[in-house]
Amino acid sequence: FYVKRFISTFTARRVPLGSYNNNIGAPVVSYLSHEQFVNYCRELGGELVLVDYKKRKIGKFWRIVGMKKRGSSVVAIKKPS
Repeated sequence: FYVKRFISTFTARRVPLGSYNNNIGAPVVSYLSHEQFVNYCRELGGELVLVDYKKRKIGKFWRIVGMKKRGSSVVAIKKPS
């Protein structure tokens, strides 16, 4: 996670390591639920100025292997003064 996040500051492209799915580029993926992510951001301090969640479609394969939810969370935090 941290390596992917660092690399994504330099490029928005995936940097493959073997196959396409083994990479160190964007997107940076979190295994937290939206609620866990927002709560974590609240704990950091500052004012949450944007909290957004968009549901994403789950492909058949992922439903078969047990994925129940998929989405994108965006949180913007205003630095404490």
